[in-house]
Order: sequence, then structure tokens, then C-alpha cells
Amino acid sequence: MSDFSNVYTVKAINFCPYPETGEFACIGVVLYSVSSGYFDYILADGKESSRVRARVRSFFPETPANVFKFAFEYIGELLKKVRDVCTQGDFFFASEELIKNHCRPRENVISFGASSVVVCLDPRQELKSQFNNRVMRGFIKKESSYIAQMEQSIKRQFQEAAILFRRREFEIKYKDYKVSLPFCFGGDIDIRAVKPLDFGKQIKDVISECLKWKYRAEQLQEVTGGIRLLCPSRFPDKDSSTYQAMYDILGNSDVLDLCPYVDGDDELKNKLIKFARSA
Repeated sequence: MSDFSNVYTVKAINFCPYPETGEFACIGVVLYSVSSGYFDYILADGKESSRVRARVRSFFPETPANVFKFAFEYIGELLKKVRDVCTQGDFFFASEELIKNHCRPRENVISFGASSVVVCLDPRQELKSQFNNRVMRGFIKKESSYIAQMEQSIKRQFQEAAILFRRREFEIKYKDYKVSLPFCFGGDIDIRAVKPLDFGKQIKDVISECLKWKYRAEQLQEVTGGIRLLCPSRFPDKDSSTYQAMYDILGNSDVLDLCPYVDGDDELKNKLIKFARSA
């Protein structure tokens, strides 16, 4: 069974000067876990604040400049009080009631987005990553996605072999927590799916990614009643501790099968085609 102390909920902090229209701009992120009691947040501040404010003003040019300033100060003070209550030294005490009272959806200039669930070993690093993805998008220069490159190559191979596939989303365990699989075959029974993964990273990121997919694979198996995942992946160096960690976590999975991704490799192509046709 998975360790639910590694399961965290994420909520976006949104600036909504006109709640009746439903339009918003994301200005921060909250991450918490009722099981571990952890609670923390990041709001755009310092240099980030000026750039986020400029973007918000471009979204809502008719909104007075001081509205954003006052809203920002209000939510900052509120969340700081919540974090102070939840944190005592190295111990955390976030309760479900406390979270619901302060991070509930509301029709206000500041609102909280829908909950999403993440699995991670390092909540502080995950919070920073969520903040960069949701708030600082466009300000941070990102590396090209290796996974996107793998998906494009695999897509071409299936198309050349005249194999039909579809992208599917599966809702697992928690409401609003969905897993997207780019290449799915078969019906709703005995599903086959191909999902490229990237383990060519630092060991802490690889462990976090492996734990996430171990949890997802278990839940996918439970909700579908039978699914097999083939995961062509960029592997770490075989002599590294990162490689050993990857196999310790995922190597014995009954649901997920790892294989090294090599672009243009005939053996991988044949394996993908055989797997797809087995559905």
C-alpha cells in the first residue's frame, strides 16, 4: 500500500477582481496534507511581485492599482496566520477543519482554485515547482521537454504501423485527481497504455517521480480492474545510485513495465507495436 503521508493537496490562489465573470489570474499556491499536518504557501513577492502585478494589470486594465496591493496584503496576512498555527518548530498540525475554513472556495477578490493531488517526498520543493508552473509561467526559461520529444517519436511509430490509439484521462482515488495517458489501446477492460517517463534527472527528482508513478499505477489498476502500462523511459546511468533507486521502487511492479527509450531503435519499435496489438 502507498504511504499517504506523501500525498499532498494543492490549491491555486487566484486574484478575481470581478467574481461574477469567473475571470482570474493566479498569484500564489497553497500546499498541505491533513495526514502529516503540513501547510505552506508561496505568494508572488519581491521581483516576482512586480512582474505578476504587471501581468494582472494587463488582464484587468480597468481595475484600480491599489486593489491588487490590498488583496495581496490581505491574503498574505491570512495565510501567514494559518501557517503559524500549523507549524510549531519541526512539527506540523494542519487540520481539515482549519483548511476548509481558510482555503474554501469563495466569491471574493481572492479565491482558491479547485484541489489537485500530488505525491512527493519533498513538499517544499513541490510547492516551489507548483508555484513556478502556475504563477511564474512565461517568466522562467524551461528546458525542452524530453517527454514531449518521446511522445512525438512514439506517435509517429504507431501511425506508420497503422495502429489506432487515443489519449485517455482516468480519475483515481480523489475527486479532481486525474491521470492522463497519451497512448491507450482496447476498451474499458484489459486496457493497454504507453506512457513515456523521464528519469534522467537528479536522484531526489527521480525518487519523487518513481513514487508518484508507483502510486498512480496502483490506483489505475484499482479503478480500471485491469491495466498494463508500458513506459519507455530515459534511464539514469546503470552504475548510479539513481538507477538503483528507480528499480527498487518500480522494478517489481505488476502493472508498470519500464524499458529504455532509444530513438529509432527497432527493438523498442517492435516492442511498442506488439504491446499495442495485445489489447
